[in-house]
Amino acid sequence: VSRVDQFYTKRNLWIFAALWHKVNTSPVTKTVKARLFFWLQSLAVGQTKMNRYFEASYSQVNRYLKGTLYIGPKVSEVSPGYAFSGKINRLSQASLTQNRITNTYISTSSFTSLTVPDCSIDYIFTDPPFGHNIQYSELNFIWEAWLGVITDSGQEAIISEGQEKSLEDYRELMLRSFQEAYRILKPKRWITVVFHNSKASVWNAIQDGLAKAGFIVAQVATLDKQQKTMTQYAYMGSVKNDLVINAYKPDTGFYSQFLKVAGAGMERAFIKQHLGYL
Repeated sequence: VSRVDQFYTKRNLWIFAALWHKVNTSPVTKTVKARLFFWLQSLAVGQTKMNRYFEASYSQVNRYLKGTLYIGPKVSEVSPGYAFSGKINRLSQASLTQNRITNTYISTSSFTSLTVPDCSIDYIFTDPPFGHNIQYSELNFIWEAWLGVITDSGQEAIISEGQEKSLEDYRELMLRSFQEAYRILKPKRWITVVFHNSKASVWNAIQDGLAKAGFIVAQVATLDKQQKTMTQYAYMGSVKNDLVINAYKPDTGFYSQFLKVAGAGMERAFIKQHLGYL
């Protein structure tokens, strides 16, 4: 498999292309057209040969393995008529819910250069790329082939031979991301970082980035998601739980003074402030 079209059987490729063309040339409003494209994209991957057959499952729709471009030994080719009609009710309900949501902002900008004002965010929860575990932008190939837009992976914080990115590149990109998080977060407020990697070097890169950005790590806990990943099922010794790192942005005045004297004589004040945040 070297081209996107090879992920599809001929008939599913033809039908999906015909539907895409009909939506693209339909004389409807931009809003309706966008929702129709979203409807098609919800099954763009599920219509490929990556859709695996599960005997125990009633529905065979969107049974592809997440986090990888993998074609399994048993392919389940689902009828487009069956798959697409089943999605209409779900997306209709989602649209109704969306109309009730207010004060929401969605952006696809890089976290290394956000368009968010300084000290304007109350809380940050982030689930950053886990080093080399997942090649995120490459997983978008199927959708992007239809959309005609390719991700600029230059700022993608991963370790990748294909992108010629080393551990040091990853460390630098994560540091720049945490510096942006520090910039936009209000003083005395918190950031939660969920992380998952078995390599100490990658784990150290995250800790190093948080510290250099100015955050004070207050707690590291584990998050048990109950359901294992395919890697956790297949390999002994793989990381079973995600780590949850809770850190805060200290008062900027206190932090500046602390750095100025390298903490000398401020031990009691630091501990008192730290306990106050906790």
